[in-house]
Amino acid sequence: MRIVFTTTLLAAALCISSRADTEAVLRTDQLPEAGKTLVWSPLFQASWDVLNSRRQGKLVKVAPANDLMTHLDSFSWKEAEVMPEGGYAVFAGPATAEFANDVRNRVMKQFKFAMAESELPNSARGDAAFGVMIRDLNFKQNFYRSRKSPLDFKDNTGKVHKVAFFGTAGNHSSRFGNNVKVLSYEERGKSFILSIATDKDGERLIIYRPDRALSFDMAIEHVTEAIKAPLSGPTGSLSDGQLHQKDTLKIPHLNINSNTDFTDQLQGLRYYSGEPEPWFIAKACQITNFELFEKGAKVRVQTQSQMDPFGGEPPKPKKIIYLPRQFICDQAFFVFTWKDKSPLPYFATWVDSGDVMEKFAK
Repeated sequence: MRIVFTTTLLAAALCISSRADTEAVLRTDQLPEAGKTLVWSPLFQASWDVLNSRRQGKLVKVAPANDLMTHLDSFSWKEAEVMPEGGYAVFAGPATAEFANDVRNRVMKQFKFAMAESELPNSARGDAAFGVMIRDLNFKQNFYRSRKSPLDFKDNTGKVHKVAFFGTAGNHSSRFGNNVKVLSYEERGKSFILSIATDKDGERLIIYRPDRALSFDMAIEHVTEAIKAPLSGPTGSLSDGQLHQKDTLKIPHLNINSNTDFTDQLQGLRYYSGEPEPWFIAKACQITNFELFEKGAKVRVQTQSQMDPFGGEPPKPKKIIYLPRQFICDQAFFVFTWKDKSPLPYFATWVDSGDVMEKFAK
């Protein structure tokens, strides 16, 4: 038996190896390699789940054992809580050209999005699953783009990149108090977490600059704790929960494109109860596109998978002393798109390479 599993972020074509410094991952518990930008989305998990749902019996074993497949098979979540309502869909059916074309037509009708042509082999005996996520998040208040000077971004290999950025500074920062919440601020800006309001009700974009490299799991845990207990100090103080006058915010422009093949990581025969023959992963990959700029963020996700038979502002005192804070993403940082009350983001990226940033040009 054969499983073909292809995950695509953006309307992309073939799954080939991505650049060494930009990679999609399926595990969220591993530390990133220095100088690499990583992306993760649970849409791959949703596609994996719907593909497995086509099997009548339960998964009995994988031989030889595969830790990554065990991770995917045992992942516990409530999909509707995490994924953006009205912003994604998954489809499952026979692995035929007719089903693939039907999915393309349904996605075009629902999302006005042209999915990539199916790269899955036509197999009347096989099962296929497709998924798509389209999400545009506009900030409730646009930031300012730097026109005069670049941001020096230093990745974890020590290389410095002069990149374009957006943000705010000085008196302008007080205008963002209602839309930029400071969840955490430590060591005078060496680590911070910001929540930025978007036009999607109940969805936010989160920027987390840690003081060291972290796994996605560790970062998600820290952000979750900060959401539950955000800063709530006096206006103008270092523990002020809103962006205030004299604060400085600088975020690089991002344009992330990744094409990662997971096939070699997902080897092992999959045995299901009631089925005499096993199945195996014949193809698995992910293509990612994520943009971040002064007006907001854009995320695009498309998945293909197949299984074949083997064979408001606080009141202000009369006089406020504003203590300046630095929220500068000049070293590796996380970006999350996150629904309120969800235990997980529906998109995440760890940014640690200059190639995903727009080079500064006067």
